[in-house]
Amino acid sequence: MKKYLLIILIVGVLSIFRDAISPEARLMYAVKRGDISRVQQLLARGVSSNSVDWWEDETPLIWASGHGREEVIPVLLRWGADVNIQREEDQATALMEASAEGHAGVVKLLLDAGAQADKHFNWMGTTALMLASEYGHSAVVNLLLQAGADVNLQRKNDLVTALIFASQNGHKDVVELLLNSGAKVDLADNHGWTAFMSASRHGHLAIANLLLQAGANVNITNKDGITALHIASYWGQVDLVKMLLQAGADTTKIDQEGKTALDYAKTPEIKALLQQAQKQGKH
Repeated sequence: MKKYLLIILIVGVLSIFRDAISPEARLMYAVKRGDISRVQQLLARGVSSNSVDWWEDETPLIWASGHGREEVIPVLLRWGADVNIQREEDQATALMEASAEGHAGVVKLLLDAGAQADKHFNWMGTTALMLASEYGHSAVVNLLLQAGADVNLQRKNDLVTALIFASQNGHKDVVELLLNSGAKVDLADNHGWTAFMSASRHGHLAIANLLLQAGANVNITNKDGITALHIASYWGQVDLVKMLLQAGADTTKIDQEGKTALDYAKTPEIKALLQQAQKQGKH
């Protein structure tokens, strides 16, 4: 216990006095306080706008972008801050940080300053558009699309797209933006899951309807032979099951285990719906 208390004490002392340790720390502290005159003063004295504070392990621009400090960013940019510099730890850029947090004003400043909309994040290959789509920041998504972000780019490690992110998290406005910008509706991840399957899993009826209108294949299967009907039935999404049956979902489709949607149905209502559809000869 004493060891941990000592560590906490040391960290606390360092945090108090780090401003005096280096010019880089002083610059970061001024940026955090939003002290523009102090920021300008330190930059004029020769502190690099791309300096990395040892405590934060990132540049002032990346920190300011992630925290929505819109007033200080133009100052940093005027003094040569690299708009596309990546954080050493995870390769994140200022644009990615601002996009993930939904700071549309900051995103516009960065794009106008030459930020690359599709610069990858870490080994995963996540882009600013994927982050904004995942968290439902429609204003940011719109800005990135206007800047030429690739709407169909797939994340390197799992092939997830911006549309899949938005669909699984229920961000209808973002889904509409992506579809209107040419998102491929049936583009699948490395497990064969499409945006439509993700919407079905989470019960996002309005989004599933949008995807159907955009031409989503209601009977497409993932790598396990599972369809959206299997998924909606298993997770008890009654309204989705009704929509899928009306859209022509095939009740006889079997997965790699030889199971139909009826085999996966968890509720009496869904079982009844599927049995009725089979009796009526609906696939």
